Order: sequence, then structure tokens, then C-alpha cells
Amino acid sequence: MLGYRIVAVIIIATLIANLIPPQIVLGIDASFYASNNIYYYDDRAPISTCDTGDNSTTNSENSNDFKTPGSIALKGVNNAEKIMNFLIEQGFSDSAAAGVMGNLSVESNFVPTALNPNSGAFGIAQWLGSRKSALQKYGGASYNTLETQLQFMMHELATTEKASAVVKKITDATQAAKEWHRLFERAPGQGDEARIARAQKIDAEWKSRKSLSDSFLKTLQGATAKNTGTPAETDECDSGAVAFGECTATKPYYGAGGNGHQLSQQELTKIYGNPNTVASKMVSVDFNGKSVKIHPLVAGCLKAVANEIKVKNITYTIKEMGGYRRDGNGVGQIGDRSYHSYGAAVDINWSTNPYCQSCRYDMPKELITAFKNHGWSWGGDWKSVKDYMHFEYNGTPMSGGKE
Repeated sequence: MLGYRIVAVIIIATLIANLIPPQIVLGIDASFYASNNIYYYDDRAPISTCDTGDNSTTNSENSNDFKTPGSIALKGVNNAEKIMNFLIEQGFSDSAAAGVMGNLSVESNFVPTALNPNSGAFGIAQWLGSRKSALQKYGGASYNTLETQLQFMMHELATTEKASAVVKKITDATQAAKEWHRLFERAPGQGDEARIARAQKIDAEWKSRKSLSDSFLKTLQGATAKNTGTPAETDECDSGAVAFGECTATKPYYGAGGNGHQLSQQELTKIYGNPNTVASKMVSVDFNGKSVKIHPLVAGCLKAVANEIKVKNITYTIKEMGGYRRDGNGVGQIGDRSYHSYGAAVDINWSTNPYCQSCRYDMPKELITAFKNHGWSWGGDWKSVKDYMHFEYNGTPMSGGKE
């Protein structure tokens, strides 16, 4: 009988073992973190395999409310007239529609298949990054048509770009052009003059003739703005940024590295200096109560972020923050490929913003935007693994990109 009992126990134990899911094991150790530009980590922390929290959605690509565009009949003899009529039908005042048109003229000349060969921006509004992906997801095979892009624009105004909807009721073409650029287009490093000039001409032509002929459209290229006044004080890098004098060189170049090209070791050395001797150049920046060692070339743009946090009253408690560090190229060390070795990166609250493939984090969208507004890329935008704690300065006008 004892033998039967032993066999029964073994069988039951085997069945229970088969019901328990295997432990998830990822090859993440000190060497892995170091080789992937990870500055801080806690090897006692559990590996998280949960989905990103709902409160962490940062772009329109993550939205679940996409609807297939329907067929619409556009009125007009050319794309410009079709867009103008569509906007007015959607509730835009004539002058507000002209303001939008001034922007679209600069962006794409109203061509829905317009493609920027350098950045990859696409369509009448030159959608880029997550917004371009959202357009493709929304439109499917028809994403490159004028009808779909106009419907997607209205979709954005109702969801991820609600702030831009205020332009609809503006009754001055100059103001409408400025606000559409600031709120919707957010074109880095571009001023308002050409957009305003074209908006003014379109506004006058529409009010006079209620049409935009092909011959008229040819005159837009040389348009000069009238009575534009002093432009609003905004950082040239992104609409909505709080201008800061020490960060006048900020020009983020959008790409796979976050909001810019991720630099190679050779490029980092050329810009910031030899990692063997760069330590003496570091300066301390007071980042809202946290002293951070950083390279002087990026110090002004880190101060700009801190200033924007104060001005916009972004409430997020920073308990942990680090910047420059260099400790060699051995196992468990960050190495000379890391931005931290040049004082061009910071990590924030690594206890709650881990390095992982898919996990929860608490870095708020407003803080991420403040960094991006002044040339910093966020590790949470990386294509493969995510480094939610990590911001690196990529405001340098380099080309290319790294997945």
C-alpha cells in the first residue's frame, strides 16, 4: 500500500507542476544593462512583464479608438479648393480655414503623397513619427488619399489634438496661421512668416472670389506677410515650448532615436571631447532641487527643461536623478558608447521608470514633452527595449537614425 501511495503522490505532484506556468527568464544582468547604455539599475528589482499603464499613453498610435474613414465627396477644381471647402463645412470660419491652408501650403503644397526625403514626414500636414503611424493605421490602404487625410485631421482634432480645435472660431487669418502652426503642426525650427503670408493671400482671394484657381496658387510661393507683428516668444524647437535664452541652439531632429539621431561614439567624442578627459569640463545644474553634473554644451538645454517645468507647473516628484558618469568599458560598466560618459544624458526616478521591453512606468507625458521641447530624446520611445528613466540630448543637427 505504501508503494501505491508514493506513486500517487508523485503523479499528483507532476500534475500540479504542469499547471504552474514556467518562470519568465530574461537575460538581463549587469553586463546587459551596461552594453545597452543603462546607467542605473537595481539587480534586486523584479523583472516586470506587465503592459504599459493606461496613464502612460503618450501618443496617438496607442489610441484604441480608430475608426475606418468613410467615403466623402470633396468639392472643388483642385486640392486647395477641396480642402478649403471641407474645412468650412467642418465649422472653420473662412479666415481660420485660410490659416490652416497657409500652413498646408508650406508643408506639402496640398499634395497628399508629399514625402520629405530626409525626415520621412508624409501627407498634406507632413505627419511624422507616431502621428504618421496613426494615419497609416487609420486609413489603411487609403492613407495616402486627400479624403482620408482630411478625415484623419478631423479625427485628431476630436482625440489626440483637441487643443488645436480652438482655431476653428478664429476670425483673423494671421492669428489662425500662427495658432495652427503652434498647436497642430509643431514644425521644429520653422518660423511663421511664410505660413502667415500665404494664409493672408488665401483669405483675401477666398473672400473676393470664393475660389482658389491654379493660377492664383502659383502666386503663393513669393508671398510676403503683412503686419505680422512680433512673433510670440516660443522655443524654435517645438511649439508650446517655453523659450529659454541659454538653449537657443535647440533644434531636435525627429527620428528613431526618440526625437533625434542617436550619436555614435565617434560623433559623441567629436562634439563633447575625449571621454578620458571630459570629466573636468562638467558643470553642475540645479534641476529643481537636484544637482546634476552635465556637459556645459547641454547644460543650457537642461536648465530650459527645468524652467519649463516651473512655468507650466508640472507636478512630478523627482526622487532620483543622475547625469555624468564614466567608469570604464568592462563588464558591468557603462562604457564610452554611453551618452552618460560625455555628460549628455540624465536618468530620472529609475526605481519607477525601469529599463524593460514592456512594463509600467510613471514618467508623465508633460515632463517627457518638456524634455523633447528642448532637444532631449526619451528612452521610452526606443523601438525595441524601453529605457523609461533615460533622456539624452540629441538636439545636435545630425542626420540618420538608429532603431
